Order: sequence, then C-alpha cells, then structure tokens
Amino acid sequence: MGWIPLEALRDQVGLDPQDTSHDDKLRRYAAAAEKVVENFLNRRVYPDEVVSSEGPPDIPEDDETGILVDEQIRAAGIVIAAEMMDNREAPRVLSDGVVSLLYPYRVGLGI
Repeated sequence: MGWIPLEALRDQVGLDPQDTSHDDKLRRYAAAAEKVVENFLNRRVYPDEVVSSEGPPDIPEDDETGILVDEQIRAAGIVIAAEMMDNREAPRVLSDGVVSLLYPYRVGLGI
C-alpha cells in the first residue's frame, strides 16, 4: 500500500470522486510517482497511517535515512502523478514547485 491516496489523485486530475474506472491507471502513476520522490530524496518514504494493530507507523531500525510521509511530501507525489497522467507523452516530472516541496527532505547530496 502506497502513500498517495487515490481520492486525492482523482481530485487533482479532475475526475469525479465516484469514478473508479481509472483506478488501475491511477495506482500505476501513484506508484511511479512515489518511486520518483524516493529517488529524488535518496531515501525511502513510509506511509504514515497505522497498517496493523501493533501501534503507530514506524521506520525500520535498519533504515537510517527513512522518513514518514508528511503532507508536503504527499503533495509533491500527487502533483508528480497528476503530471504523469496529464502529459503521458513527455511528462515534466520534477517541476520547480515539486523540487521546492521536496528539497528540504533530500539527503546524501555530497559536496
């Protein structure tokens, strides 16, 4: 389960909230956008919702750079997925706005 909600992605691309006919395609774009975000950040992004009865979400101990998704990261992912859907031929995946949202979370830049 990813961290980009289909409802938010449907809204971003202007689909009726009840129209689930594009959900398979939206899931593919959401998964790809999540990977783009993780690649840009140089870190794994984990869902923030509780997925079991074991308690709040957590980052595995062996992942030193992992981060829980927050609204800023989620917004960037939604914009990326919507851009992929709107411009299937030649998407401009990382717009200046997306970079501005994600850059504060980026690690491992080097010198």
